[in-house]
Amino acid sequence: MLNRFVLNSWSIRIFLCILLASFCFWNIPGGKSNGDLLTSGKSVIRTRTYQIALKDAIFRSSYKRGRSLTSDEIKQLSIGVLSRLDAALLLSEQARKMNIAADDDSVIQMLGDDTFFWGKERRFDKKRFIDYLQQISVTQSDFLRYLTSQLKRNQVLAGILGGLEAPRVLQLALLSFQQETRRIEYLELTPSSIGWIADPDKKTLEVFFKSKKDKLFTPEYRKITYMRMNVEDVIRLQDVAQKAVVNCYEKNKESYSVPEKRIVDILSFKTPENAHAAAEKLAGGLSFDQLVAENKKFDIRYGPLTEADLPPLIASEVFSLDKGGVSHVIKNMQGSFLIRVVDVLPAGPIPSLAKLQDKIRYAIARKVALKSLYNKRKTIENARFDGASLKEVASDYGLSAKEVIIDADGKGQDGKRVHLPFQANFLKNAFQSAADIDVDPLDSDEGYLWYHVDKIFPSHKPLLNEGHDELTRLWKEQQVQSLLEEKAEKIKRELDQGNSLHVVADKYKLVVKMEDQLRRTAIGKKIGMAGMKEVFSARQGSHGIAIGADDQSRFVFKIIRITKSDGPLSESENQYDLERFREDLEEQFVALARYYDPVKMNTKLLSTVLQ
Repeated sequence: MLNRFVLNSWSIRIFLCILLASFCFWNIPGGKSNGDLLTSGKSVIRTRTYQIALKDAIFRSSYKRGRSLTSDEIKQLSIGVLSRLDAALLLSEQARKMNIAADDDSVIQMLGDDTFFWGKERRFDKKRFIDYLQQISVTQSDFLRYLTSQLKRNQVLAGILGGLEAPRVLQLALLSFQQETRRIEYLELTPSSIGWIADPDKKTLEVFFKSKKDKLFTPEYRKITYMRMNVEDVIRLQDVAQKAVVNCYEKNKESYSVPEKRIVDILSFKTPENAHAAAEKLAGGLSFDQLVAENKKFDIRYGPLTEADLPPLIASEVFSLDKGGVSHVIKNMQGSFLIRVVDVLPAGPIPSLAKLQDKIRYAIARKVALKSLYNKRKTIENARFDGASLKEVASDYGLSAKEVIIDADGKGQDGKRVHLPFQANFLKNAFQSAADIDVDPLDSDEGYLWYHVDKIFPSHKPLLNEGHDELTRLWKEQQVQSLLEEKAEKIKRELDQGNSLHVVADKYKLVVKMEDQLRRTAIGKKIGMAGMKEVFSARQGSHGIAIGADDQSRFVFKIIRITKSDGPLSESENQYDLERFREDLEEQFVALARYYDPVKMNTKLLSTVLQ
């Protein structure tokens, strides 16, 4: 913020007022062409505005780097400037509709707050400001008009975002979504389990080629540079004072208690009528175990479960029963149920600080690291806006930039899969991006990933004799995948009929494996993004089929346990990053403004100014 001495210094204040009132007498050359470059509603961005924004960005970037920018860097910078002006125009149109004005004092304050114009005494330097205008050949009138428009846009955002707090419901929903964990047991079917498949004969291969020739292309490859910044790399447990750990524990002690849990048998029915008929049998003296045997149900036991592990309707019923009690017929979107409480595990005492301090320390350190990471991201984004490449940024900030050449499936030119961070999101976004432009980084609760598409190698149709080996491989791969899918579907049918995983595993000479603590935001090593979607779409106790991370294997799984978050965490742990929330809301506001007042671009004029 502006040093208070600046505003209280009458010499500076008088200069700025005079500047506003009489800038027209200061004749510093500007651009001649001033056509309408962008239009939204009744608001426009003129060529002159674009030139000022670009010159300002070039001058500041050059000053920061200590050298002149190259033509490629200026080209990249110009695209970023145009993108920002596009969003700025939408806000300007909203400011016009709201009749928002900017008074002289506010413009003075804004100019004085810009540390770029501060001298050695850390206050506004008149000479530095004038030199800057002369260097970029912009008149005071144009520059102050440029600042005034910016100030109006800031007022629009201040009205929307000022004093805004992330809703508590949103915080809790995000917390629940991010921290929900699932435990599964599964049978893994790999391509090797299918066995040897003979090469197709010439006629079979020709038929396969003809059936696929309109779809067969050599893959499009892309050369991509990427840079990752991971929260785990910057967590500093040693910086968390013991006092902070103790305070957090005392403040949230009640939330650390072990909740009451129950082990239950859940007997499902296809129709409510079947469920009510079963309930009548229980009322007539049939035992629950006899009912289970009569319905040929297996794998019906779940738990231990907390009240939060169950849907509200089921939880209220189950936790009102004593041990051995059976519920009334419960109906929801998944079907109709009768539930028996097998055992009740009483709530436990609050764990001691000694048992929880490592967990609390890590949570506090991770929160601090996330905030540090977010701030560092903004600094890096500014450097990229100034024209720095990912390799330059990586060198400046102690990160690592890597290059890969991959297809849309994440495979290299040798056909082998390349290990990539943010695998699914990375590939999806990288293959939607044009070449040689800067795009926003990808983010998750684990960190950030920047990428840049350096070059695109287009795909093309192969000839039959050109790709004989490749066609043979594709044909075999198709046969293997078809057989794997059939086998997985067959196993799932047997599980749905009531057979246990262990029984089916013995039948097919497979091994029951287990994955615990699966989270939406942390992709498993074996189960990829597509597989995780299947796992997190299934309800507890149900079966499903997931594709492995290698896009080849199949996993036939059962959801053993769904665990929600442990309860309310401390404010330092679960406070949703307000700045990110505001940025998201700003993006949504701009998108809505674009819907009502779309930006029209003068492409002919644009091609001229971008030359």
